[in-house]
Amino acid sequence: MNIKGAFHYTTLPRVPGRDYAGVVEEGPEHWVGRSVWGSGAELGFAQDGTYAEFVLVPSLSLVEKPTNLTFAAAAAAGVPFATAYQALVQAAGIKTGETALITGAAGAVGSAAC
Repeated sequence: MNIKGAFHYTTLPRVPGRDYAGVVEEGPEHWVGRSVWGSGAELGFAQDGTYAEFVLVPSLSLVEKPTNLTFAAAAAAGVPFATAYQALVQAAGIKTGETALITGAAGAVGSAAC
C-alpha cells in the first residue's frame, strides 16, 4: 500500500522498507562494526527505507542483533512480530497459560503469533 502511494503521510518518491538488519558503518564509535536489527516508524514513509543499500537510523534506536539470528531472519522479524505482540498482548491481554486460536498462521503476522 505504501509503495502504491496509498498512505497520505508518505512523501514520494520514496525507497520503501521499515525493518532492517546490518552492520553499523558510521556513527558512535562503540556501535561501528556491530551487527544490529530493528524497525523504524519513519523508514519508508517520511525518509528512505531499508530497501536501500544503506539506511540512516537514530543511534538511540540501535539494538544489537542476536547472534542466533541470521541477517535475513532478523530483517524479517520487525513488523510481523511487533504486530502479533500488539494484537495478542496489548489488545487481547493474553496471559501465560492461556490459549489463543491463530487463524491465517501461514502469513507473516500469524506465523509470528504462533
